[in-house]
Order: sequence, then C-alpha cells, then structure tokens
Amino acid sequence: MPAPRSAPAPTSSPRGLPLARRPGGRLQVGSSPRSGSVAGPLAEADLAVLLAREHDGASARRAQRVLDDLVAVGAVPAGRVRSGADALATAPATAAWGPDAAAWAAYDPAGPAAGARLAGRAAASVAVAGCGRTGAALLSVLAAAGVGGLLGEDAGPVTAADAAVAGAHPEEVGLPRGAVVQRRARRLAERLRPGAAAPAPQRADVVVLVDHHAADAVAADGLVAEGVPHLSVVLRDTDALVGPLVLPGTTPCLRCLDLHRTDADPGWPGVLDRFARGGAAGAEETATASAVAGLAALQVLAHLDGGRPAALGATLELLLPEGLVQQRRWAPHPQCGCLDLPVDAG
Repeated sequence: MPAPRSAPAPTSSPRGLPLARRPGGRLQVGSSPRSGSVAGPLAEADLAVLLAREHDGASARRAQRVLDDLVAVGAVPAGRVRSGADALATAPATAAWGPDAAAWAAYDPAGPAAGARLAGRAAASVAVAGCGRTGAALLSVLAAAGVGGLLGEDAGPVTAADAAVAGAHPEEVGLPRGAVVQRRARRLAERLRPGAAAPAPQRADVVVLVDHHAADAVAADGLVAEGVPHLSVVLRDTDALVGPLVLPGTTPCLRCLDLHRTDADPGWPGVLDRFARGGAAGAEETATASAVAGLAALQVLAHLDGGRPAALGATLELLLPEGLVQQRRWAPHPQCGCLDLPVDAG
C-alpha cells in the first residue's frame, strides 16, 4: 500500500516567505530588517507547525489558522500570505512567474494579490524608444515580468555593438533595431507563458525614453500633450539616470528639469542642444545596461501595479562603476506651466 502523500503547505502562505525561530517562543517573519517582523511568543506546537517542511491535512489547517491569527493582529502583512503565489507557481501557464509573485508580495504587500497583479500586467502595454543594449534588456525584463504588450521603437539598424545577452544577435546586423528587439521580447514572453504574448498594442500605457548624455524634452512633448506616462532613462559617461517618471499634468516634466538646470548653469541650453540632438551615441557597457534595465523595470512595474515608484518626480542616479544609487527629487518649474496644460486623459 503506498505511503500517504504529504499535503502542501498552507495555500495562503506564499513561496519563499522566510520564517525562523527566535528565543522565547518568538517567530521571525521576513529576512530583511526593512520589512521583517517578530511575532509571539507563540505556543511551541504553533511554531513547530509553521516551520514544518511538510504537512498532513490537520497540520496544514492548523498552520493556516496560526497564519490568519498573525495577520489579524498585524504581525504579518496580509499581502504576504494572501498573494496566491503558490497557486501561480504550480499552474503550468504561470509557473515561470511564481518567483515574481512571491517577491512582489514582499515588495508591495498592500498591492494587488498575485493573480490580479499578473492580470493587470498582462493587460498593460509598454513601449521602449531607444533599443540598444539597455532598451533591449528592459523589454526582455518586462516580458518576463508579465507585461503583455511590448513595443520596441527604434528605426536605426542593428550594429555589431548591439549584440548582448538580451539584445540583438550578430546575424541580425542591419535589420531595424526596434523590430528585432520587440520580436525577441515577445518570443521570450511566449516561451515563459505560452499564449501570453498579446498583439502589438496601438497605444502604450507607459513609454520609456532611452537617451544618451541628456534627455530630449522635445521628444516627450507629444507624450505630455496626450497624457501618456513616460520614464526617462539617460546613459552618461560615468553615471546613468533613471527618471523622472512623468505623469502629465501631475508631476514635473523633462522640460522642468532642463529649466532647473539652466537656473543653476546658464550654459546648459547649448550643452543640451549638442548632447540631445547633435551628439554621438554613448557606449552601453554590458553590466551597466543590465543594471539600468533592471532599475527602470522596477519603476515601470511598480507604476503598472498601482504603486508609487521611487522615480516619480525624481531621478535615480546610478554611479558607475560603483553601482551606488542616489535619489534626487525635482519640483515643477514655475516657468514651465506643464501642470496647467490640458491633458488628454485617454
């Protein structure tokens, strides 16, 4: 007679929720000092059932009750134990997204449950304008993170310098860069979640503008007028800027930043004109492209999930090669008037 199979862990306990025993019958929930908590003291039997690697039916129900009690008293954020990440991690169509569900339950416990988060991302569209190594890596990350609509906007040809882990391949040199990168991202989405890749959308929910040396506010004018949220990414000599994330009519635009910089440096407009509209493209170093793409993707995903990204009205300045990130906040410039413009809410 076959041995009885162990029941799975409590269905409301997401994969990867770190639990550890502390002295005095207390329970450590979470591994980061920033978001972790200490609960208890708990009964020894309750501690044992929470820390068990396998459960039968009775112990699974008891563990569920203990978790519910911890949520009720505020010892554990409800979002971390009701994310539904376990269910996603075992479903063939979404299993590849299970780690994302568990991680975002910790990052954003007040946000949507796992199923709703994935559904929202699948229905969203993101366009990346500028599809070198950084833009290519960004589109691939967004595809893997569950974003359904993926657009690559770059009419320039693929060059040998674009070849990278997430970018174009050497045999694609000469083909339109945006189309190549978009096709690769959509294929990645299809491999991870068959049937997930959506048709190319007509309008993006967020546009990411990847520039070299300086952001081009003129290129964003149409996005401001149409009310399209957009994130600026600028690769410079020894740092990279992610942000600001502009919500037209609500937060400072790229022109506001240029006006602030002109106040501090009257020579900035001439430098900007050269860098934004007449300068050569900068180098997109391998590790830098990956790091910037990841940082930008976190901002886009937080926005799509209904959160408040760190780049909202701010630039995240990644110092290179140290990898240190500094946040600089920006206010609307009084001479810009972008907050007073009529904005298309469509």
